[in-house]
Amino acid sequence: MFLKFSQRLTFAKLTIFAGLFCSFCLTDVYCCKMDCCTPSRQPLLYRKLMTPNWLLHHSLVTKLSTATDTLLTFDPDLNSERLIRVPICLDECADKEEIVVEATLSLVAPVPPTTDSDFWFGICDESGRCNGAFLHDLSNREPCNFGTATSGKLTAAIVSQGNCGGRVRTETHFSEEVTLTFYPKDMWGSYHVPTNGGFSASTTFNVKVDTTGKCFFLEMFSNEADEIYKLQYIKVEVHQN
Repeated sequence: MFLKFSQRLTFAKLTIFAGLFCSFCLTDVYCCKMDCCTPSRQPLLYRKLMTPNWLLHHSLVTKLSTATDTLLTFDPDLNSERLIRVPICLDECADKEEIVVEATLSLVAPVPPTTDSDFWFGICDESGRCNGAFLHDLSNREPCNFGTATSGKLTAAIVSQGNCGGRVRTETHFSEEVTLTFYPKDMWGSYHVPTNGGFSASTTFNVKVDTTGKCFFLEMFSNEADEIYKLQYIKVEVHQN
């Protein structure tokens, strides 16, 4: 099908305009393709609902006692043993240093609720530096304990950076939904549960996690051997800050 001269001229003008627009857009720190050139103060870079089935197929998962479509149950043999390692690989266009990572974990309370079941969850870089927090069971007075770690099959050490507030807990304080938020550039992290009116705490880590590489990782470690951990899903969002 041949275009008339006027149609070809209009098409050429549109092509030139699009090229100029995309060139202008490429100068914006938030976009790198023409289809992502919508200005935004905090664009969403990554979003994933990590169900048990998704985790089994897209991440390293170890020490499972049972796995169903709705629940992963972990039963580690050793202290400080890595249970999950999920790679998060952002588009090369993103300013990977200036990001905020938010991970919400859906848990199942141990039975009885005072059963020892503290595990550590956080973000790690390609060199193995990690920031995160122990998510405590009800045998602890504080809901969590922030800490740094070294990634590996067994973490070399999880160094405490203080608890999340030290308030006395009861069964009503156990939350089956926990949200951890990280701003790696400032070595900042926070913990939030909606249970019992909500509770939040934040910290500044003394180790910086480098998110500028090809990927960074979400990782989960056991505390002590033979503890039981039950995970329903992880919901993750990464925003340009």
